[in-house]
Amino acid sequence: MASKQQSVGGTRNLQLTRAHKILALVPAQNACSDDSSTSDEEANAYIPPSPDTSDPPSIASSLNYQWLKAVFRHNVSLEENLYNLHQTQIETVLDYFYFFFSPDLITDIVYNTNLYAVEQLGRSIQLTEDEIKSFLAIQIMMGIVQMPAYTDYWARKTRYPLIADLMPLKKYQQIRRYIHFVDNTLQDSDRYFKIRPLMEKIRKNFLKIEEEGKYSIDEMMIPYKGRKAGKRKQYIKMKPKKWGFKNFVRAGVSGIIYDFILYVGDDTFRGLTFSEKEATIGLGGMVVLALCQTIKKKPAIVYADNFFMSPELTYILREEYGILSLGTIRTNRLRGCQELLPTDKQLKRRNAVLAPRWFAIRISWQS
Repeated sequence: MASKQQSVGGTRNLQLTRAHKILALVPAQNACSDDSSTSDEEANAYIPPSPDTSDPPSIASSLNYQWLKAVFRHNVSLEENLYNLHQTQIETVLDYFYFFFSPDLITDIVYNTNLYAVEQLGRSIQLTEDEIKSFLAIQIMMGIVQMPAYTDYWARKTRYPLIADLMPLKKYQQIRRYIHFVDNTLQDSDRYFKIRPLMEKIRKNFLKIEEEGKYSIDEMMIPYKGRKAGKRKQYIKMKPKKWGFKNFVRAGVSGIIYDFILYVGDDTFRGLTFSEKEATIGLGGMVVLALCQTIKKKPAIVYADNFFMSPELTYILREEYGILSLGTIRTNRLRGCQELLPTDKQLKRRNAVLAPRWFAIRISWQS
């Protein structure tokens, strides 16, 4: 434990680790003291004006930003085995499926589907666990072998035996009509009430996976173009699947998802708690913190794009969570650093090779 804390605290060691000079956010405890000699570059440090004290307290107002044109002096020592990829001892494909979609979920689906049928018909449809397993298998197969309409798999001219022989069409339609994942009588204000218990159990199964230590946090679309989702359906033009449900995920180098949060607007962080300062860094930063709360193996490294990243988030992750971070950042979050950076017009006139001191920081927020 002591060695890990020492590794995380390695960033406070003043070491010359890079030949090029870049802009760095220097914590107060690492800033040059009055007794130390002041170089020309340190004299050019830009310190943004103090925020208005009448504003509500936030992590941004409590931090002291001091940007320097200086050699990067902070070094971090990490364990060599930090980046072991996800490995599993599960032998069969079915066992791997049950690891995430555990048998208790199938039991819950059978119970709630029969219960909903009783509410609608006055009688149970006598759904069994074997039938719901066959139904799930059909759904997976339909995603692999696609046809214009689901009835085509049972049609005479387009019959697909792997599906048609597994379950009669009428039984499939019956399950499709009444399938439920929760008791409707327990409804609350949650916009994802009807799938929340299912999603939370699946999420807990993902959290059981042995972690890697190096993660990417981003938004992922669950494709959906139907008309019954209301405002829950999102549109993101830069995604391969532009329409669907927005899901924030923490994934490892191996591609395995370790944690996720469904976007539900103001109710996104249902059941999660944040400190007063953490609650002031915006939606993107809070998403990262929420997904990092479940990281068990530390120190760790988190990567994110400019929707999430800010100097305040980097500080909280480093100081409060023992997690290092790297990502792009938007110009309106540079907290005064832009005063020391060349303008976009100046950069266009230059060759990147001729301006090495700017290259590292510029590529981090302009790429």
